[in-house]
Amino acid sequence: MEHDDDWEWSVLDDDGWHHVDAHTYFAEWLDERRAKSDEFRVALERLETEGCDRTRVGFLLSALEGSLSWPNLNREEVQTASIDLGRAADAIRHLFFSQMGRVLPLYELRLAGELRALSERAAELAPHVDKRSPMGRDAARAALVYYVQQKTGQFHDDDVSALIDSIESESRDKDKAAYSAAAHTQWRNREEPKRLLDGPSKEVQLLLTEMTRQVDGRQ
Repeated sequence: MEHDDDWEWSVLDDDGWHHVDAHTYFAEWLDERRAKSDEFRVALERLETEGCDRTRVGFLLSALEGSLSWPNLNREEVQTASIDLGRAADAIRHLFFSQMGRVLPLYELRLAGELRALSERAAELAPHVDKRSPMGRDAARAALVYYVQQKTGQFHDDDVSALIDSIESESRDKDKAAYSAAAHTQWRNREEPKRLLDGPSKEVQLLLTEMTRQVDGRQ
């Protein structure tokens, strides 16, 4: 099973790879993990009983799994990238309003605007970057926590931590302790996770919006 960068879902059977809808993909994705771990199975079933949708939970756990393979950047690297993006936006504008703009060709300034927005967003996020606490992983954790709390009115730390532990254990060093309910409660009460959960943050909103678009088929 796999998905590409455009959130196209695919499953592998005897006839090869096939594109499927999100519900089919995550039904199989979750079944694979339920078969591997009783703790995962029980936690998922309890959250479903409390009103959570399994496809949405699957989407958020898949986002968490994907984030674990991304390289982590430090604050200086993000700040440098922000500056570089801003310079690239300026360079496009400089070329656009010149004779070169007619021959490159550059017919619109949309790319410059997109690069400028990325530069500004990276600058906003840079103060929150911590090399020891990957932002993509934390945003995916927070999105799951926020979704469960919104659907059930409670945090369900035991079940949420069991799901997270099952996903993160596959890439965690063997000498590190399991992600327990106590560790999870401690994590979500730290300053950065609290920021992510407040509102929620833009990072969490992005994941939740994409979850809704994919699961409900909204464009």
